[in-house]
Amino acid sequence: MRSPGVAPAGEAPSSPFAQLPFVSPRAQASLKTMLSARSLAVQKQPSFGSDGHNHSFHEGGGHNDAVHVVQAFKNHSLVIAYIMEVGIVFHSVLIGIGLGTATSSINNTRTLLVAISVHQFFEGAGLSTCILEARLPRMKNAIMFGLFSITTSLGIVIGMGISKMYDEESREAALVEGIFNAFAAGILIYLALVDILQEEFSRREVRQHKIWQIQMMMCVLLGAGAMSVIAIWA
Repeated sequence: MRSPGVAPAGEAPSSPFAQLPFVSPRAQASLKTMLSARSLAVQKQPSFGSDGHNHSFHEGGGHNDAVHVVQAFKNHSLVIAYIMEVGIVFHSVLIGIGLGTATSSINNTRTLLVAISVHQFFEGAGLSTCILEARLPRMKNAIMFGLFSITTSLGIVIGMGISKMYDEESREAALVEGIFNAFAAGILIYLALVDILQEEFSRREVRQHKIWQIQMMMCVLLGAGAMSVIAIWA
């Protein structure tokens, strides 16, 4: 009898690690890394109510407190914009490489192009909202918008350049693509859950209207479902 775990004759022994879903742990690790980075960034922000600035409005410190609140909100929005830019840029380059190395028929390539265009449209809408809320100088706005605009095209050029030597079915290609996809996915999941959805649902006017909460939740579910459908072709 063959011992458990021993492959039959003529078959290559398979590693038990091949059956493990490594993408999800890597995405979670990326999420936790971004959480730590954000915590460090927030610690450097001026805290409202700290020693030396904790004046009451009756003592004439109300204006200073308001200034610190506005500055803290601006810094928080800036951190969100930068982190989201990094995640989407990584994600866009990988998407472009996938399209540039596509070896399928022209019809499948057209379908993939349409799916990616819709996908990038909604990512761009979310990123532009975060950048505008950060109220950056015009030059920084132009740089961040420009990076997002060219990254997918840059990925397509890279993909076309390496298409002759790139084997998308190889183990190495799958490993590299999986690691970078997990990294980008971890950033985007963190931003969606912690910095975007949490803030939107925590607004006072939203918490006071149950119907708004229901409508927002329906929009979240509808958006997630739409992106899942697009992923069938992307």
